[in-house]
Amino acid sequence: MNYGYLPSWISTELERLGRLIEYVNGFLTDQAADAEAAQQTALDAHVEAQTTDSFMDFFAAGMEANEVSEAFPNLIYASLFLSLYSFLENTLDQLTKYLAREEGEGKVTPKELSHRGIFRSQVYHQKVMDIPFPDQSDAWERVEGYNRVRNSLIHSYGRVSADGGSNALRSFISATNGVEIVTGSWNQEQLSLNYDFVKLAYEDVVSVLRDLAEVYAQRSA
Repeated sequence: MNYGYLPSWISTELERLGRLIEYVNGFLTDQAADAEAAQQTALDAHVEAQTTDSFMDFFAAGMEANEVSEAFPNLIYASLFLSLYSFLENTLDQLTKYLAREEGEGKVTPKELSHRGIFRSQVYHQKVMDIPFPDQSDAWERVEGYNRVRNSLIHSYGRVSADGGSNALRSFISATNGVEIVTGSWNQEQLSLNYDFVKLAYEDVVSVLRDLAEVYAQRSA
């Protein structure tokens, strides 16, 4: 991964997050394979024994395989995604506070802006400090979609409402690999994330922060 002009305190943490994503993916893949093998073993045993106990063993193995291959990965990838998004938001916030402290005397402070999160950093750079912000890239466009995914996960446990308020989220999901809407508990629609989505989000976070670091490098040249 090319981190460009990113300072070490940012690139080091990004490297850790990148390694964690790959480690988790490998671990979950192995666990799913083991659970599938155990399910097949239980099925073979039931075919031979044809007893109530053997059927219950097969049923339990099937439940475990389903959890290991679907439910657990979704929860873990959602947690990874939220950690990644939180890192992006915190990094942008730290850069914004640095700007305000070093160059913002007499200007509107970040707290005085009505915007929140990543959008407050975007507006502060552009509107208050007149510093270019890398928001014209495909990566940033997806980051705006990640914000909607983040809000759904944080505020409604990934459930997607049936009203028109979720249209933007639904459009983003339909255009993005690795995330989909499935029918969950209580027959409600909810988000399902996998490795491809988290990997894409990671690459986009790196891209946005790298582009912003290049802006800072050009200002100090």
